[in-house]
Amino acid sequence: PTIEFRFESPDEEWITLEARGRNMFDDEIIDGFVVIARDISALKSKQQELQQQNEHLKDVRQVITHDLRNPINVAADSLALYFQTEDDRYLNKVSDALERMDTLLDGISSLPDEPTNIGETEQISLKDVVTSAWKMIESDRAELRVVDSKEFEAEPGRLQQVFENLAKNAIEHSDGHVTVEVGTTDEGFYFQDDGPGIPAEERDKVFKSGYSTEPDHTGLGLNIVKQIALGHGWEIDITDGKDGGTCFEFSGVTFQPSVYS
Repeated sequence: PTIEFRFESPDEEWITLEARGRNMFDDEIIDGFVVIARDISALKSKQQELQQQNEHLKDVRQVITHDLRNPINVAADSLALYFQTEDDRYLNKVSDALERMDTLLDGISSLPDEPTNIGETEQISLKDVVTSAWKMIESDRAELRVVDSKEFEAEPGRLQQVFENLAKNAIEHSDGHVTVEVGTTDEGFYFQDDGPGIPAEERDKVFKSGYSTEPDHTGLGLNIVKQIALGHGWEIDITDGKDGGTCFEFSGVTFQPSVYS
């Protein structure tokens, strides 16, 4: 038989050994049970590293499927409307959707190494990013209200991803029409909806990868939101919305002094 076990070496370092035993009592010279062991610590470490890489690659595949769905749907619907109306405005929407897909693919390339790696930041306007995200949603079941806006440092593509995922989550979990409101606070900004809300006992779970109350959903959207927030050095909390829905509050944001848009 072959067994694995941990062993404390003389220098008080824990290593992993693989041991194989053989009954040799019938041998006149040995007359005993022989065990041969070898140090497989490096092998086990490599196996764990490969397992982690496989998990990251699995996440990348799921993220690609999840986040590319919005712009693909926008492009397909806009192209169909263009063929019906020959209105060039729909071609512009197709162009925006393709550009968004290109941006997402560039950002996804960093996920296998570091989920919270957001890349280089720049000065952005909250209203501009939210408006860009909403173009990738455009649902007749949802309405956007931007209460106010400020400028701050962020990676625009990743922040747009935050609002796309939050908006999509709000729409998918609402039976009817949903109103989304975005605005700023003293410490950051918020995103809230008037949907059914998230029960208090579920709020710690929704950010976990793969968690979803819907069997046909990936459960990645809110996990990605949290990873992006952490990558910016922000904190995110879930509270009750003012109209009974859900409010996501982002804090730790540093606004530009006296710069408003």
